[in-house]
Amino acid sequence: MNWKTATELGLKPRRGGATGRALILALAAACLWSRPATAVARAVCAGPRVAYDYPLVLKGPPAVRGARVRGFAAYSCRAGVWRQVPTQVEEVNAQGDYVLADGLPYTKNTDDGWFDANDELVLDGADLGDDFTAVDVPATLAGESGSWKVAFCRAGHLAGHLLITTGSTPRPWLGKSAVRFDQAQAEIRTALYDYAFRKDHPALLGEVALRHGKQSVPILSASKFLMPLRTPFFFPDLTFRADDFTSRIESWQSGPLRTIVAVGVEYRAFLSLYKLHLFSELVFYRNRFAVPTVIEFVFDPSRYLEAGSGLAYSLKFASGQAFRVTSNLPALPALPPDTAVQAALTRTAPSDFRVSGRGASGAFLVDVHVGERARRLAPPPFLIDQQAFTAKAYQDAWPWLKELRGDLGLYLDFSRIPAGVYDFGLDLLLSPKADETFTDYGSVNTDWQALPIHN
Repeated sequence: MNWKTATELGLKPRRGGATGRALILALAAACLWSRPATAVARAVCAGPRVAYDYPLVLKGPPAVRGARVRGFAAYSCRAGVWRQVPTQVEEVNAQGDYVLADGLPYTKNTDDGWFDANDELVLDGADLGDDFTAVDVPATLAGESGSWKVAFCRAGHLAGHLLITTGSTPRPWLGKSAVRFDQAQAEIRTALYDYAFRKDHPALLGEVALRHGKQSVPILSASKFLMPLRTPFFFPDLTFRADDFTSRIESWQSGPLRTIVAVGVEYRAFLSLYKLHLFSELVFYRNRFAVPTVIEFVFDPSRYLEAGSGLAYSLKFASGQAFRVTSNLPALPALPPDTAVQAALTRTAPSDFRVSGRGASGAFLVDVHVGERARRLAPPPFLIDQQAFTAKAYQDAWPWLKELRGDLGLYLDFSRIPAGVYDFGLDLLLSPKADETFTDYGSVNTDWQALPIHN
């Protein structure tokens, strides 16, 4: 049995290309980093079966490359009863952009309809079923061109199995969709949360509310973004704000398991050198959403900028909400930027960057991601706590804190990195349970076993 590395799951895909950069220089979520999940060897996937209540995104698994994109189906067997479960396939074109068909479909028909290494197969861990053999599979479920028994391993324990089939004839999912997108109201709705895009700047993080039965309880109400730049003495220091770009919802695509919304961004500032049109692709699932971000520096920050130049982002909790925030990120210190950045560069960074909040209305986890190149060259982001937003010692060291304000923030210093493209992003996981632990999120591997084709 050949257990694939967890990067096959594609939970943090890069989005890039001439039309699809998430934003050159900055976006709201650009302070948040990403890393691939830890690989799990087959030899240690022998523990008792455990549940995995998260979406599964398989990035171009080799077993099904060359299959028709519209011919996928998935089935789960529990207590001897087979049922179809939802599956979704999204094409990703050669430029790294999702192929979206609705709204202003800039990327529609930019791929070929065949599943390849770029494309993504989406499933749900909550649908995983029992083990089975080839003789257990009813002939009516077999795929026209192939059938596979797929085992899922989570942190050394078996999470469950699915039957995945391919063919030329689509077997549509007739059940409900896990995510609904109201284009007119610019809102995402699931059974667990509501997400309202900001009307003024939908590229920035919008309002988030948790659902408790029929009641919707707001937990995040506002966000703010700044890009302070400290330049050599012969240039003035600069600060760029959200008002320096405009954005609007342009393209989208919905399926049974997730909705992708592409927000067009026009960046008008930076000494009037750049007037760009790009889009950022937000991906929403039933209990989490992902904001992949690519930052491209067309100049060399390490030559032209001083410590204290970076991306700063703050969140404000909804009125009446309070969360106990814990994180393994270093706290922004009340020290001069040169001292703080140098200390961060010499510190051993954790393998996972996380920020969690727990309150009476529920819990959230920000799973912070960083691409390999950025992790190697840049310091980890700093966590900004409430004290840092208001205390004079912090504001003397970091003057932009007076303008940022909020309940929780992050700052990423990019003054020491060279020109190039860097992958950043976040996953925000949500739960109505105040004591949610979000254990082992992302650490899943797969094993594909081809089954005989029924004639």
